[in-house]
Formats: sequence, C-alpha cells, structure tokens
Amino acid sequence: MPQKILIALDGSTEAWRAVEYVADVFGHTPGIQVTLLHVQPGLPGEAWSYGGVLSEPHTERLGPVVAQWERSQQERWELLVGRARRCLVQGGVPETAISDRFRHKDYRVADTIVEEAERGRFTTIVMGRRAAKRATAQVLGSVSNRIVQVLRGCTVTIVE
Repeated sequence: MPQKILIALDGSTEAWRAVEYVADVFGHTPGIQVTLLHVQPGLPGEAWSYGGVLSEPHTERLGPVVAQWERSQQERWELLVGRARRCLVQGGVPETAISDRFRHKDYRVADTIVEEAERGRFTTIVMGRRAAKRATAQVLGSVSNRIVQVLRGCTVTIVE
C-alpha cells in the first residue's frame, strides 16, 4: 500500500516545518503520494462590517470585498503551493506524486481536515502546531488537538 501523506498547509512557519519534515523523512520513499491541503478560513471581519442581516444594498457592497479577498487567498495559496512543491521535489518526492487541494472551511478547520483525510484514505497527516497559551488551548482547543482527538486509522505527526 502506498504511503499517502496529507500536509495541512496554511502559510505559517509551523506548517512550513511540516513540509520540510515530509521532504526530509519521506522524500525518497517509493510509491509516496503527498497532498498539500489548505482550508480557507471564513471571511475577514471587513466583510461583515455592514451589519448582521444582509439586505440587497449590503450584498451589493459585500460582493467586491468578498471577490477581492477570495482572489488574494487563491494567489497566496498558489505561491505557497509552488514553494512547497519545490521543497518536496528537492527532498526526493517526484513532482507527479504531489497534488494540492484548496477547501473552504465547512465548520471547523480541523473537521474539514479530518473529512479530507478520511475521504482520501491518507495514511499520515503532517501538520504544524502553533504555540498557544496553555489556557487558550484548553478552553478553545486547537486544530492539531482536535484532529488527534477525532481522527482514527491514520498516523498524525505534529511538527513544532
């Protein structure tokens, strides 16, 4: 069975370390398949600054804000994927073994990653862990903590 690795990639330093880890550890693994996954967060605050319920005039003003934000997210993602692909290829992963997925967040980022991991039948998820205050992580939880708690049948590697 081929080694199928899902890298959760968000542009953070911690996520970048996950890419480097996969390149270093799995780079020359025969039959490896690597998928770079980015889960797009919800709309930025300025998109909601028009108020709660959006009437027709509000939606007209919101449209360009949302469209510009989505374009900037896509451009950022394309640059990040290009950089990650180069790192993985330099580490020994064949270019043809690398794919990417850009998903919109359904509810929680962690749940979207878990859904993708289960649907794609990945053997390993590699992701960075952001340094959070202990109290914050316990009260709010974190993406990596949630994935470790929920996901079954898959190795989860957290890179710091």
